[in-house]
Parts: sequence; C-alpha cells; structure tokens
Amino acid sequence: MTPRPFRTDRRSPLPVVALVLLVVVPVSALSLLAARIAGDETRSARMRFEEVLSSRLDDACLGLELRTQELGQSLARELVAVERSVSALRQLRGRLSLARELFVLSRSGELIFPPAADSSPEEQAFRQRTAAIWESAATLYEPPQRESTAVSSSRRRGPPRDLPSAAVGDSLLSLAARHGEGWLSWYWQDGLHLLFWRRAADGAVVGAEVDRVVLLSRLLASLPERLPVPGRMSLVDAKGDVIHGWGAYLPPEGRRPDAVRNLAYPLDAWRLRYHVDPRSAANPFGGSATLATGLGVAAVALALVLIAGWLWRSSTRSMREARERVSFVTQVSHELKTPLANIRLYAELLDDDLDLLEDDGPRRRLGVIVGESQRLSRLIGNILTFTKQQRGDEPRRAAEPVHVDDVVRRTVEQFTPALEAKQIEPQIDLNAPQPAFADADGLEQVLSNLIGNVEKYAASGRWMRVTTEQEGPQTRVAVEDRGPGIPRRQDDRIFEPFYRLSDRLDEGVTGTGIGLAIARTLVESWEGQLGHERPGGGTGARFVITLKTASADGREGAEERER
Repeated sequence: MTPRPFRTDRRSPLPVVALVLLVVVPVSALSLLAARIAGDETRSARMRFEEVLSSRLDDACLGLELRTQELGQSLARELVAVERSVSALRQLRGRLSLARELFVLSRSGELIFPPAADSSPEEQAFRQRTAAIWESAATLYEPPQRESTAVSSSRRRGPPRDLPSAAVGDSLLSLAARHGEGWLSWYWQDGLHLLFWRRAADGAVVGAEVDRVVLLSRLLASLPERLPVPGRMSLVDAKGDVIHGWGAYLPPEGRRPDAVRNLAYPLDAWRLRYHVDPRSAANPFGGSATLATGLGVAAVALALVLIAGWLWRSSTRSMREARERVSFVTQVSHELKTPLANIRLYAELLDDDLDLLEDDGPRRRLGVIVGESQRLSRLIGNILTFTKQQRGDEPRRAAEPVHVDDVVRRTVEQFTPALEAKQIEPQIDLNAPQPAFADADGLEQVLSNLIGNVEKYAASGRWMRVTTEQEGPQTRVAVEDRGPGIPRRQDDRIFEPFYRLSDRLDEGVTGTGIGLAIARTLVESWEGQLGHERPGGGTGARFVITLKTASADGREGAEERER
C-alpha cells in the first residue's frame, strides 16, 4: 500500500482547478444564457422589423393600387363619350398618352375597331396580339373581388385582401355582362399586357390597351421617394426581372429579400421586394441586445477573474505564512533538542543517585521532570517528523522484523508515571510472539502518539488497554480507552493534519493536531494500516494498527512482502 503523503508547502493543483472552475463555469453558463437571450432578441427584433418593412410595402402596394384605379377611371371618362367612328377613335388615341391602342367590340362579338381593312401597322399588330381574345381562344378570368374598397379601411388594416378569381369563359362579352368596367391582363411575347374596358349603354365594349412604359412612369410617381430603412426597394415582374429599383444599396446576386409583397390586380404578377442594407445602423436585428449582453458577460467575467485573483493571492499568502511559521517552529525545535537531551540525561543520572535516599518526595519530583522532558521530546519529534514529511526530504524508514510486544511494553512503561498522575489504569494484553514488519523507533512514536492522546483527551475514563494479537499474516495492535470518544462524522477527519475535535483553550488540553496524521503516514509507509473503531461498550475510542506478520527469522514474511 502506498502511504498517503500530506504536505502544505507544495501547491496543490486543486486550488488552481477550483479557481479556474470558479471563473470558467459561471462565465460559460452566462455565455450560453447570453447567446440564447441574444438569439431570441435577434429573432424578435427581426420579426418586428419585418413587420415594419411589410407595413411599408403594404403602403407602397396600396399607393400603386389606388393609382391604377385612378388611371382606369381616367380612361373610363374618356371612353364613355367617344364617337365610334374610325377617325374619332384615332384622334382620341393620339390624345391619350396612356393608351397604346383603342378597340371597340360590338355586342355581337365583332371587333369593329381597329378595322380589319385599311388599318395601320400598329393597329394590325394590336389585332395580332389580341387575336386569342377576339377569337374566343383565351380563358378569361373574373377580376378578384375586394373585401373592402374604402381607403380608410385599407390604411387601417393593410391592403384589401383579394378573394379568389373565377373563370367566366372565353369571351370578353360574357365578362362585360357581369361587370360594367375592368382590367384584363394577358401575356404576349415580351411580357405582361393590359387592357382597360368599359361596357357602353348599347352593350358594346370600348377599351384601350395601356402603354406599359407610360403606365410604369405614372405608377412610379406614387412610390415613396425615401426608404424608411436604408436598403433597396425593387419592382419585379413575374419572371423575377427588375422593372425598377431605387435605393443606394445594391444587394448581391442571390440574396433573399427581407420582405416581399405582390401587387393587387391587374398587376398581381408583379412584386415589390425590400432588401435592407446590413451595414446600416438602422438595421435592428438584435445588434444592440447582443452588444449589451456581451458587455454584461464580460463584466461578470472580469469580476470573477478579479475575485479569483484575490482568492489566489490570499491563499498563496496564507501558505507562505504557514511555511514561515513551520520553518520557525522547526528551527526552534532543533534548538530545543540539545538542552532537552541534557536535561533528560542529568535527570536520569540524578534518579540513579537518589536510590539511596529514603524520602520519596525528591524522586517523585524528579519523575515529573523526566516525564515532562519525555513528553517534550515526543512533541519535538512529532514536529520534526512532520516538517520532514512536509518537505519530502525524510528518508523512508525501511520496514524490518520487529517484536511488537517488546515495543508496546517499553512504550507503556515510559507513560506509566504520567498515566498514574492522571489516575489512568493502564492494562496490556500481549499476544504477538512473532515479529511484524515495522520500524522500531517509528512504531514507538506511533504508540506514543496514541497513548499520549489517551492521557490528554480520555483521562476521564480512568482506563486504558493496549492489546496485541496475531492471526495468520496480520499483527494487530489496539489502543483502547473509555473516554468521551469520537463523533462518527469526524472518524476520517481526525487523521488530517492540524485537525482537533475542539480548540477551546479552557479545556486545559494542548496539542498540535499532527500526531494521528504522522502515525497513519508512518504505518502506511510499512504497508500497514491505522484506523479507528468503536469499542464494544459504545463509549471511548479504539485505534487499531495492522501490520504484516513475519516469521521467526523474518524470511517467509519478507518473501511474502516482496510478492
């Protein structure tokens, strides 16, 4: 078993890891939360912004629709009172810049104007373009009805919604029979063509083909000159070709528009598209929320880094001060060893000289001197052992066969005067004839620490017993008392350096709190174990040392230990 080293002078990676986690975990969690909030805010801002763009496109579409209706009404006024002679119709066509060509359809379905004979090339081209209409070869659709035509309602609720259109046959007369006037759109070669027609009182249909260039120029005048958000608005046809566009921003090819709206009938094949300039400061796609969230996370991260730095500095300062204190105690302990050794030497010599005296008073006082000097020697030994283990420069004591009973007997005898002074009755029960692998001096130090704890903390029990036993390959040494015992929740902590069950000064008990830590480390260096058990009576404490048993000559145990 590998012994457990305990050191306070070397920097453990755990505080560093803890400080890093103190910064990384909260910042990571805040970053994820901030990214989620920023994403939600971006999506919400985009939805709001798209609603604004859609509203602007709705207004533009409404303006184009109203302008188209105005142009239709203007044509209707001109056509209602027109004389149907060829010359009068040609004169009216010359006056109407919006009309590319006029036509008159009799109530029998015959195209009266332009005439089939003696017509101009333009009129012949018109008849050719519209042949499918007059020959009933085209499917005509009834214009979609509007939910509301009130301008005030349109501005309040958006453009009027088109109801579905329905096929009414292949004759313009059948369409005129249902409506007094209207628009007709069809495609011919180069794109969309428009007719405006009006039913006359006699049932004939009079109308005009609209010049797309003139119509477009009239419609563009109704579009807003300034864009609400920097970008580009485009009017595109059914094929996606741009008819007209305005705005300083030129979107890259293939970029999807931020908002799209179809125009109302009869221009429902055309669409308005809006591309927002992404470089514009007026583009509120969550940029401010992202920036604010990022600054918040950065501020929290900086605060955590400062706190971690302060904690690290405080920790290192505390460790440095602890090392300085330990170094001071070590130096003082070394200085105390020499005079203490002389005190013990001369006290023992004086004890021999007092054998001839009949008065026991000087001998008792001398026994106190010897006992206290031994106690001080053990304390200094613990401190020096601990500091060497702490620095890692203590040579490992090789385990060798040791007669455990002899070490126990010798150690108990050393403590007998001190124990009797505390009215503690020591008992020993030795049943370990075979040697065990340990270090004699180290085992004596371990037993001294355990018995010393009984003297200091368990004197109220007035009893202590040290037993040894051997069973198979194990040798067990137990030190048991009837003192106040150890709480269950502190069974493991008592082996930590500098840990004491109580630090109250009024208890009259002193100690450094390193005795059990040193004892466990020494025992584990011999591949043994030191643990705490609960006595059968329920009170007191019982510490058990478990060692490997060796044979009488140490060979068999050594071979087993090597394996």
